[in-house]
Amino acid sequence: MKQLVTIFALIIFISACTTTQHLQPADADLFLAQQRIPGITMTDLQRGYKMYSLNCSGCHRLHDPVEYTAGQWKPILDKMFVKARLSDDRQKQLISNYLVAKSK
Repeated sequence: MKQLVTIFALIIFISACTTTQHLQPADADLFLAQQRIPGITMTDLQRGYKMYSLNCSGCHRLHDPVEYTAGQWKPILDKMFVKARLSDDRQKQLISNYLVAKSK
């Protein structure tokens, strides 16, 4: 029984790590991101991911940016920034740029 619980816990841990890794920006993402948002840096993408995960994961799962197009993210973010009580324009811009840069 202990082995079964251990295996189950390990599977959950690995799947959680894999999902989070997929959302985090990688070097290969930078070229595509710069096509969508000229001048964006890897640091901006990483900060955007961090702000996204800190501000959004408290209420729901983090959506993969490719679940929506850049145009679909805007109204979603407008609504969610209000719900999250996020008023810092720099944080909102980082989150928006990250999601748009990695959108479908």
